[in-house]
Amino acid sequence: MNQRKYKGLFALLCKSSSALVDERWPKAKWLLTLCVLLLAGLNPAHALIAGGMVSNNYTVPAVAGGYTNMSADVRVTKEPGTNGNTFWSTQFFYGDGTGGYIGMQQNDGSTKIAIFSIWNATGWSSGYNANCSNFGGEGSGVSCKVAYPWVQGHKYRFSVLKTSSSALNETWAGQITDLSTGTTQTIGEIQQGVKAVGLTSVSQFVENFAQGSEQYSSCSQVPAAVAIFSGAQMGGSALKVSGTQTYGNCAPIAQSYCTPDDRCVALVNSSAPTGNYRLMNGINNLCNDTLSGGSSLGLWTCAAGNADQTLATTSIGQLSLPLRGLCLQGSSSGVQVTAQACSANSNQAWVPYASSGALFNVGAETCLDAAGGAILGAKVQSYSCTDSAYQHWVAVP
Repeated sequence: MNQRKYKGLFALLCKSSSALVDERWPKAKWLLTLCVLLLAGLNPAHALIAGGMVSNNYTVPAVAGGYTNMSADVRVTKEPGTNGNTFWSTQFFYGDGTGGYIGMQQNDGSTKIAIFSIWNATGWSSGYNANCSNFGGEGSGVSCKVAYPWVQGHKYRFSVLKTSSSALNETWAGQITDLSTGTTQTIGEIQQGVKAVGLTSVSQFVENFAQGSEQYSSCSQVPAAVAIFSGAQMGGSALKVSGTQTYGNCAPIAQSYCTPDDRCVALVNSSAPTGNYRLMNGINNLCNDTLSGGSSLGLWTCAAGNADQTLATTSIGQLSLPLRGLCLQGSSSGVQVTAQACSANSNQAWVPYASSGALFNVGAETCLDAAGGAILGAKVQSYSCTDSAYQHWVAVP
Protein backbone atom coordinates (compact mmCIF):
# COMPACT_ATOMS: atom_id res chain seq x y z
CA MET A 1 0.00 0.00 0.00
CA ASN A 2 1.31 3.45 -0.95
CA GLN A 3 0.73 5.14 2.42
CA ARG A 4 1.68 8.61 1.17
CA LYS A 5 -0.87 8.42 -1.69
CA TYR A 6 -3.73 7.10 0.45
CA LYS A 7 -2.89 9.37 3.34
CA GLY A 8 -3.45 12.34 1.00
CA LEU A 9 -6.78 10.95 -0.21
CA PHE A 10 -7.99 10.29 3.33
CA ALA A 11 -6.92 13.75 4.41
CA LEU A 12 -8.98 15.23 1.56
CA LEU A 13 -11.93 13.07 2.64
CA CYS A 14 -11.61 14.39 6.20
CA LYS A 15 -11.52 17.96 5.01
CA SER A 16 -14.60 17.49 2.83
CA SER A 17 -16.50 15.60 5.54
CA SER A 18 -15.67 18.27 8.08
CA ALA A 19 -17.00 20.97 5.76
CA LEU A 20 -20.23 19.03 5.21
CA VAL A 21 -20.68 18.54 8.96
CA ASP A 22 -20.22 22.27 9.40
CA GLU A 23 -22.98 22.71 6.84
CA ARG A 24 -25.22 20.53 9.04
CA TRP A 25 -25.40 17.50 6.71
CA PRO A 26 -26.04 14.69 9.30
CA LYS A 27 -24.85 11.81 7.08
CA ALA A 28 -21.41 13.41 6.84
CA LYS A 29 -20.67 12.64 10.50
CA TRP A 30 -20.05 8.96 9.83
CA LEU A 31 -17.69 9.91 6.98
CA LEU A 32 -15.74 12.16 9.32
CA THR A 33 -15.46 9.38 11.89
CA LEU A 34 -14.31 6.93 9.22
CA CYS A 35 -11.61 9.20 7.83
CA VAL A 36 -10.23 9.94 11.31
CA LEU A 37 -9.93 6.22 12.00
CA LEU A 38 -8.22 5.64 8.63
CA LEU A 39 -5.72 8.41 9.25
CA ALA A 40 -5.01 7.05 12.73
CA GLY A 41 -4.10 3.72 11.12
CA LEU A 42 -1.58 5.50 8.90
CA ASN A 43 -0.25 7.56 11.80
CA PRO A 44 0.27 5.15 14.72
CA ALA A 45 0.27 6.85 18.10
CA HIS A 46 3.69 7.71 19.58
CA ALA A 47 3.73 9.11 23.05
CA LEU A 48 7.32 9.43 24.15
CA ILE A 49 10.25 11.75 23.47
CA ALA A 50 13.24 10.15 25.21
CA GLY A 51 15.41 13.31 25.18
CA GLY A 52 18.44 13.62 27.45
CA MET A 53 19.29 10.68 29.68
CA VAL A 54 22.87 11.09 30.98
CA SER A 55 24.81 14.21 32.00
CA ASN A 56 28.36 14.74 33.34
CA ASN A 57 29.60 17.95 34.98
CA TYR A 58 33.14 19.21 35.55
CA THR A 59 34.87 21.57 37.97
CA VAL A 60 36.37 24.48 36.00
CA PRO A 61 38.84 26.75 37.87
CA ALA A 62 37.87 30.39 37.41
CA VAL A 63 40.27 32.62 35.47
CA ALA A 64 39.94 36.28 34.60
CA GLY A 65 38.25 36.66 31.23
CA GLY A 66 37.51 32.94 30.89
CA TYR A 67 39.22 30.51 28.53
CA THR A 68 39.85 30.73 24.81
CA ASN A 69 39.77 26.97 24.16
CA MET A 70 38.34 23.72 25.48
CA SER A 71 38.24 20.07 24.41
CA ALA A 72 36.71 16.77 25.46
CA ASP A 73 36.85 13.18 24.19
CA VAL A 74 34.16 10.61 23.46
CA ARG A 75 34.33 6.99 22.32
CA VAL A 76 31.16 5.13 21.33
CA THR A 77 31.79 1.44 21.99
CA LYS A 78 28.28 0.32 21.02
CA GLU A 79 26.46 2.41 18.45
CA PRO A 80 22.65 2.31 18.29
CA GLY A 81 22.50 1.38 14.61
CA THR A 82 19.35 1.73 12.51
CA ASN A 83 17.15 4.66 13.59
CA GLY A 84 19.66 5.46 16.30
CA ASN A 85 18.71 9.16 16.66
CA THR A 86 21.41 9.56 19.32
CA PHE A 87 23.58 12.59 20.15
CA TRP A 88 26.79 12.47 22.22
CA SER A 89 27.52 16.09 23.08
CA THR A 90 29.90 18.39 24.92
CA GLN A 91 28.11 21.55 26.05
CA PHE A 92 29.99 24.75 26.92
CA PHE A 93 29.13 28.14 28.36
CA TYR A 94 30.63 31.60 28.32
CA GLY A 95 30.84 33.94 31.28
CA ASP A 96 27.75 35.88 30.18
CA GLY A 97 25.58 32.75 30.30
CA THR A 98 25.40 32.07 26.55
CA GLY A 99 26.98 28.95 25.14
CA GLY A 100 26.66 26.08 22.71
CA TYR A 101 27.45 22.46 22.06
CA ILE A 102 29.64 20.24 19.90
CA GLY A 103 29.46 16.50 19.29
CA MET A 104 28.45 13.68 17.00
CA GLN A 105 25.14 12.16 16.03
CA GLN A 106 23.81 8.99 14.51
CA ASN A 107 20.49 9.27 12.71
CA ASP A 108 20.37 5.73 11.33
CA GLY A 109 22.75 2.90 10.52
CA SER A 110 24.71 4.95 8.00
CA THR A 111 23.89 8.65 8.49
CA LYS A 112 26.43 10.14 10.88
CA ILE A 113 27.34 13.80 11.39
CA ALA A 114 29.44 16.13 13.53
CA ILE A 115 27.70 19.27 14.77
CA PHE A 116 28.83 22.58 16.31
CA SER A 117 26.38 25.24 17.52
CA ILE A 118 26.41 28.53 19.47
CA TRP A 119 23.37 30.37 20.77
CA ASN A 120 23.00 34.09 20.00
CA ALA A 121 25.69 33.87 17.30
CA THR A 122 25.49 36.40 14.47
CA GLY A 123 26.94 34.52 11.48
CA TRP A 124 29.44 32.00 10.19
CA SER A 125 32.47 31.65 7.95
CA SER A 126 32.19 29.92 4.60
CA GLY A 127 34.18 26.81 3.76
CA TYR A 128 35.05 23.54 5.52
CA ASN A 129 32.25 21.82 3.56
CA ALA A 130 29.99 22.74 6.44
CA ASN A 131 26.25 23.25 6.27
CA CYS A 132 25.71 26.25 8.56
CA SER A 133 22.38 27.95 9.22
CA ASN A 134 20.46 29.90 11.82
CA PHE A 135 18.71 27.94 14.54
CA GLY A 136 15.18 26.76 13.96
CA GLY A 137 12.94 26.03 16.93
CA GLU A 138 15.46 26.30 19.78
CA GLY A 139 16.09 30.02 20.14
CA SER A 140 18.47 32.15 18.11
CA GLY A 141 21.98 31.22 17.06
CA VAL A 142 23.98 29.33 14.45
CA SER A 143 24.49 25.60 13.89
CA CYS A 144 27.09 23.98 11.58
CA LYS A 145 26.98 20.34 10.50
CA VAL A 146 29.26 18.12 8.41
CA ALA A 147 28.81 14.56 7.21
CA TYR A 148 31.30 12.62 9.32
CA PRO A 149 31.40 8.79 9.16
CA TRP A 150 32.73 8.30 12.69
CA VAL A 151 33.71 4.74 13.57
CA GLN A 152 32.45 2.69 16.47
CA GLY A 153 35.33 2.12 18.88
CA HIS A 154 37.46 5.12 17.80
CA LYS A 155 38.07 7.92 20.27
CA TYR A 156 37.23 11.44 19.08
CA ARG A 157 38.32 14.78 20.50
CA PHE A 158 35.96 17.73 20.13
CA SER A 159 37.58 21.16 20.44
CA VAL A 160 36.20 24.70 20.60
CA LEU A 161 38.69 27.56 20.21
CA LYS A 162 38.68 31.26 19.49
CA THR A 163 40.37 31.82 16.13
CA SER A 164 40.03 35.59 15.62
CA SER A 165 38.72 38.78 17.19
CA SER A 166 37.85 42.11 15.61
CA ALA A 167 36.03 45.27 16.55
CA LEU A 168 32.78 43.66 15.43
CA ASN A 169 33.12 39.92 15.95
CA GLU A 170 34.82 37.04 17.68
CA THR A 171 35.11 33.85 15.68
CA TRP A 172 35.05 30.43 17.35
CA ALA A 173 35.93 27.20 15.53
CA GLY A 174 34.59 23.75 16.29
CA GLN A 175 36.85 20.81 15.39
CA ILE A 176 36.78 17.02 15.57
CA THR A 177 39.95 14.88 15.73
CA ASP A 178 40.00 11.12 15.25
CA LEU A 179 42.61 10.14 17.84
CA SER A 180 43.02 6.74 16.14
CA THR A 181 44.28 8.37 12.94
CA GLY A 182 45.34 11.84 14.13
CA THR A 183 43.23 13.59 11.48
CA THR A 184 41.43 16.83 12.38
CA GLN A 185 38.44 18.35 10.59
CA THR A 186 36.90 21.76 11.20
CA ILE A 187 33.13 21.49 11.55
CA GLY A 188 32.61 25.22 11.17
CA GLU A 189 33.57 28.71 12.32
CA ILE A 190 30.84 30.72 14.03
CA GLN A 191 30.87 34.49 14.52
CA GLN A 192 29.56 36.28 17.58
CA GLY A 193 29.16 39.83 18.66
CA VAL A 194 32.16 40.94 20.73
CA LYS A 195 32.26 39.34 24.17
CA ALA A 196 34.10 40.52 27.25
CA VAL A 197 34.30 36.97 28.67
CA GLY A 198 35.57 33.57 27.50
CA LEU A 199 34.59 29.98 28.23
CA THR A 200 33.75 29.24 31.85
CA SER A 201 32.09 25.81 32.11
CA VAL A 202 31.63 22.49 30.33
CA SER A 203 29.39 19.44 30.62
CA GLN A 204 28.57 16.39 28.50
CA PHE A 205 25.33 14.58 27.77
CA VAL A 206 23.68 11.76 25.83
CA GLU A 207 20.36 12.43 24.14
CA ASN A 208 17.95 10.49 21.97
CA PHE A 209 16.28 13.07 19.73
CA ALA A 210 13.62 10.93 18.00
CA GLN A 211 10.47 13.01 17.52
CA GLY A 212 7.27 12.98 15.52
CA SER A 213 6.59 9.66 13.81
CA GLU A 214 9.93 8.31 15.11
CA GLN A 215 8.93 8.64 18.76
CA TYR A 216 8.77 5.54 20.92
CA SER A 217 5.76 4.11 22.70
CA SER A 218 8.00 3.19 25.65
CA CYS A 219 11.57 3.73 26.85
CA SER A 220 12.29 0.04 26.30
CA GLN A 221 12.25 0.75 22.55
CA VAL A 222 15.12 3.28 22.72
CA PRO A 223 18.11 1.73 20.90
CA ALA A 224 20.96 0.49 23.09
CA ALA A 225 24.08 2.66 23.06
CA VAL A 226 27.29 2.78 25.12
CA ALA A 227 29.88 5.58 25.23
CA ILE A 228 32.86 6.68 27.31
CA PHE A 229 33.46 10.39 27.96
CA SER A 230 36.96 11.46 29.02
CA GLY A 231 39.75 14.01 28.64
CA ALA A 232 37.80 17.22 29.33
CA GLN A 233 40.15 20.24 29.30
CA MET A 234 39.97 24.01 29.56
CA GLY A 235 42.95 26.05 28.39
CA GLY A 236 44.93 22.82 28.03
CA SER A 237 44.47 21.80 31.69
CA ALA A 238 42.63 18.60 32.63
CA LEU A 239 39.32 18.96 34.45
CA LYS A 240 37.93 16.87 37.30
CA VAL A 241 34.45 15.37 37.18
CA SER A 242 32.16 17.01 39.74
CA GLY A 243 29.23 14.66 39.21
CA THR A 244 27.19 12.51 36.86
CA GLN A 245 23.48 11.84 36.71
CA THR A 246 20.68 10.19 34.78
CA TYR A 247 17.58 12.26 34.10
CA GLY A 248 14.61 12.83 31.82
CA ASN A 249 11.72 10.72 30.59
CA CYS A 250 13.87 7.62 30.12
CA ALA A 251 16.20 7.92 33.12
CA PRO A 252 15.27 4.37 34.31
CA ILE A 253 16.90 2.80 31.22
CA ALA A 254 20.11 4.84 31.55
CA GLN A 255 23.17 4.26 33.71
CA SER A 256 26.19 6.48 34.35
CA TYR A 257 29.30 6.18 36.48
CA CYS A 258 32.70 7.85 36.57
CA THR A 259 36.07 6.45 37.58
CA PRO A 260 38.68 8.21 39.75
CA ASP A 261 40.66 9.13 36.62
CA ASP A 262 37.64 11.06 35.26
CA ARG A 263 36.37 8.63 32.66
CA CYS A 264 32.58 8.54 32.59
CA VAL A 265 30.59 5.65 31.16
CA ALA A 266 27.12 6.33 29.73
CA LEU A 267 24.92 3.32 29.02
CA VAL A 268 21.47 3.49 27.43
CA ASN A 269 19.28 0.37 27.43
CA SER A 270 22.39 -1.77 27.84
CA SER A 271 22.10 -4.26 30.68
CA ALA A 272 24.70 -6.76 31.89
CA PRO A 273 23.80 -10.36 32.72
CA THR A 274 22.05 -10.58 36.08
CA GLY A 275 23.26 -12.75 38.92
CA ASN A 276 26.23 -15.08 38.58
CA TYR A 277 27.38 -16.36 35.21
CA ARG A 278 30.44 -17.56 33.28
CA LEU A 279 31.97 -16.15 30.09
CA MET A 280 32.47 -18.68 27.33
CA ASN A 281 34.52 -18.06 24.19
CA GLY A 282 32.93 -19.54 21.05
CA ILE A 283 36.11 -20.76 19.37
CA ASN A 284 36.40 -23.94 21.49
CA ASN A 285 33.55 -23.33 23.96
CA LEU A 286 35.96 -22.83 26.86
CA CYS A 287 35.35 -20.50 29.81
CA ASN A 288 37.33 -17.76 31.52
CA ASP A 289 39.10 -19.31 34.51
CA THR A 290 41.70 -18.10 37.01
CA LEU A 291 43.22 -21.58 36.80
CA SER A 292 43.31 -23.33 40.14
CA GLY A 293 42.86 -20.28 42.34
CA GLY A 294 45.60 -18.23 40.72
CA SER A 295 45.52 -14.61 39.64
CA SER A 296 46.09 -14.98 35.88
CA LEU A 297 43.09 -15.46 33.60
CA GLY A 298 43.03 -18.33 31.11
CA LEU A 299 40.63 -20.73 29.39
CA TRP A 300 39.37 -23.99 30.85
CA THR A 301 36.53 -26.46 30.55
CA CYS A 302 33.31 -24.78 31.68
CA ALA A 303 32.08 -25.95 35.06
CA ALA A 304 29.06 -24.55 36.88
CA GLY A 305 29.74 -23.30 40.40
CA ASN A 306 33.51 -23.12 39.88
CA ALA A 307 34.81 -20.21 41.99
CA ASP A 308 37.55 -19.51 39.43
CA GLN A 309 34.95 -19.10 36.66
CA THR A 310 31.93 -17.57 38.40
CA LEU A 311 31.51 -13.89 37.49
CA ALA A 312 29.08 -11.09 38.32
CA THR A 313 28.87 -7.57 36.88
CA THR A 314 28.75 -4.72 39.40
CA SER A 315 27.04 -1.34 39.05
CA ILE A 316 30.36 0.26 38.05
CA GLY A 317 31.21 -2.26 35.34
CA GLN A 318 33.52 -4.57 37.29
CA LEU A 319 33.71 -8.24 36.35
CA SER A 320 33.91 -9.60 39.86
CA LEU A 321 34.71 -13.11 41.01
CA PRO A 322 32.16 -13.08 43.85
CA LEU A 323 33.23 -16.41 45.31
CA ARG A 324 36.81 -15.16 45.57
CA GLY A 325 36.26 -11.47 46.36
CA LEU A 326 38.38 -10.30 43.40
CA CYS A 327 37.84 -8.43 40.13
CA LEU A 328 39.26 -8.85 36.62
CA GLN A 329 41.77 -6.16 35.70
CA GLY A 330 42.77 -5.23 32.14
CA SER A 331 46.08 -3.88 30.95
CA SER A 332 47.90 -2.85 27.76
CA SER A 333 47.58 -4.86 24.58
CA GLY A 334 49.04 -8.35 24.83
CA VAL A 335 49.18 -8.43 28.63
CA GLN A 336 47.32 -11.19 30.49
CA VAL A 337 44.18 -10.20 32.41
CA THR A 338 44.53 -10.78 36.15
CA ALA A 339 42.29 -11.09 39.22
CA GLN A 340 43.03 -8.30 41.69
CA ALA A 341 41.49 -6.70 44.77
CA CYS A 342 38.39 -4.84 43.60
CA SER A 343 38.63 -1.08 43.13
CA ALA A 344 36.80 1.71 41.29
CA ASN A 345 39.77 2.22 38.94
CA SER A 346 39.01 2.37 35.22
CA ASN A 347 41.12 -0.69 34.38
CA GLN A 348 38.56 -2.78 36.26
CA ALA A 349 35.60 -1.28 34.37
CA TRP A 350 34.34 -3.27 31.36
CA VAL A 351 31.64 -2.16 28.91
CA PRO A 352 29.95 -3.76 25.86
CA TYR A 353 31.79 -3.35 22.59
CA ALA A 354 29.96 -3.53 19.24
CA SER A 355 27.11 -6.05 19.10
CA SER A 356 29.17 -9.22 19.25
CA GLY A 357 29.51 -9.86 22.98
CA ALA A 358 32.96 -8.25 23.08
CA LEU A 359 34.03 -6.41 26.24
CA PHE A 360 36.03 -3.20 26.29
CA ASN A 361 38.24 -2.15 29.21
CA VAL A 362 37.63 1.52 30.03
CA GLY A 363 41.10 2.25 31.42
CA ALA A 364 43.31 0.06 29.23
CA GLU A 365 41.26 0.83 26.10
CA THR A 366 41.60 -2.78 24.97
CA CYS A 367 39.25 -5.75 24.57
CA LEU A 368 39.01 -9.08 26.40
CA ASP A 369 40.76 -11.53 24.07
CA ALA A 370 41.40 -15.27 23.98
CA ALA A 371 45.03 -15.81 22.96
CA GLY A 372 46.94 -18.88 21.71
CA GLY A 373 44.20 -20.20 19.45
CA ALA A 374 41.75 -20.21 22.38
CA ILE A 375 42.81 -23.75 23.31
CA LEU A 376 42.62 -25.34 26.76
CA GLY A 377 44.94 -23.46 29.12
CA ALA A 378 45.51 -20.51 26.75
CA LYS A 379 45.82 -17.11 28.39
CA VAL A 380 43.08 -14.48 28.25
CA GLN A 381 44.56 -11.08 27.60
CA SER A 382 43.80 -7.44 26.97
CA TYR A 383 44.24 -6.80 23.26
CA SER A 384 43.50 -4.18 20.63
CA CYS A 385 39.84 -4.49 19.65
CA THR A 386 39.42 -6.41 16.39
CA ASP A 387 35.86 -7.75 16.74
CA SER A 388 37.23 -11.20 15.85
CA ALA A 389 35.71 -14.41 17.20
CA TYR A 390 38.50 -14.54 19.80
CA GLN A 391 36.87 -11.48 21.37
CA HIS A 392 33.29 -12.77 21.27
CA TRP A 393 32.00 -13.91 24.66
CA VAL A 394 28.71 -15.49 25.71
CA ALA A 395 27.33 -15.43 29.24
CA VAL A 396 26.32 -18.92 30.35
CA PRO A 397 24.77 -20.03 33.69
